[in-house]
Amino acid sequence: MDANDYKDEIIRFIIGSSEEDNLILAAFVEDLRSRKNRNASSSAAQGTQDGGGGKPQGNRSA
Repeated sequence: MDANDYKDEIIRFIIGSSEEDNLILAAFVEDLRSRKNRNASSSAAQGTQDGGGGKPQGNRSA
């Protein structure tokens, strides 16, 4: 199935769904976006905080 077929199917589902269903879908999409943003920002922060480009440094205790 082509990606555009999925888009069309999703659009048809949304058109035929209730307002409550649309709110649930909107909340789901927003959660996915926020997770993606959190993962991207935490990965970038991890790469700069450890000073090793995100690579494990082993045990640093004396």
